[in-house]
Amino acid sequence: MWQSLILAHWNPLFADVPVESLVFEHQSAYYQALQDSTDQTDCAPFIAFMLQMLAEALAATRPQVAPQVSPQVGALLRALRGEMTRETLQAALDLRDRKSFRVRYLQPALSDGLIEMTIPDKPNSRLQHYRLTDKGRQCLERLGESPARPFANIRT
Repeated sequence: MWQSLILAHWNPLFADVPVESLVFEHQSAYYQALQDSTDQTDCAPFIAFMLQMLAEALAATRPQVAPQVSPQVGALLRALRGEMTRETLQAALDLRDRKSFRVRYLQPALSDGLIEMTIPDKPNSRLQHYRLTDKGRQCLERLGESPARPFANIRT
């Protein structure tokens, strides 16, 4: 169980990988990997076994179909660069009607957890900005987009 918790905390991709079931289904190989690690005083056999189990589980999992987001929410996600104010986002989308923007773009993206407020305790603050969540970045990737990388255009 601890393996599932650690993996899910590390990357949400692993939240649905049934590590306990994998260990149960391959119990003898699991115990052999533990024994080999003990005999060799090296954790490599156990790590190799677990990585193999995870790789098989992930390969068996079909990629999730792109989430059903409205064209408006998709446009909002694609326009969001770093942290942006409502005004800046609305201008980036070339939208003039504040109410329509809030109802058709902003609220659905917020309620789906695709974006978040930088000051959630003060939703009406003039200093409020919005940014992509991990779920929003994953959604963009599944939609075939890549989230904007801050400082991507800076040369080193």
